[in-house]
Amino acid sequence: QQPQQQQQQQQHRLIRLTMKMGGSHGTGSRLWEGGVLLATWLLHESCLQPPGPVANLRVLELGAGFCGLPSRIAAHVGALRVTATEGVSEVFQLLLENVRNCDVRAKMLRWGEDEIADEDAPDVLLFADCVYTEAGASLLLECVAMCQRLQPRLVVHGTLEPEARFGCQEFAEGMVQLGFVASREVL
Repeated sequence: QQPQQQQQQQQHRLIRLTMKMGGSHGTGSRLWEGGVLLATWLLHESCLQPPGPVANLRVLELGAGFCGLPSRIAAHVGALRVTATEGVSEVFQLLLENVRNCDVRAKMLRWGEDEIADEDAPDVLLFADCVYTEAGASLLLECVAMCQRLQPRLVVHGTLEPEARFGCQEFAEGMVQLGFVASREVL
């Protein structure tokens, strides 16, 4: 009975998040619906279509925000290595705190300024609700292109609100120019 209890505990892990109230540190200081949807999709796909989209693969999340929820789920469902990145230093400090003891590495990555190191080259790239402006879309595309140079067979999973946010259409067009094909997933 002991192994069965351990298995149940592993299946029902509680995710704790630390949030600091007061002050604004930009978009990364709140939990967005796109991050929750991406994390849910990763868990759903891993359970219903094992081994899932990230099992035994190297994962990099761009713009992970304060909690890196998709990264935490990727690690939980068997990714080989998970790195969550954030570019706002105050938000990055919260990310460090929230991924501690979760098999997720946190790294500072300022789009348009920092390079993605060879040792961080992903097989799978994650992003959620990262596009709010045309300039932001351009910077995100630069990061995707950088990862694609490091791993030509790169797979990207992300969430966008193309009807509601500036830059999403430009981002989608840029992804096509990089050779990616988009598909819409239904949960």
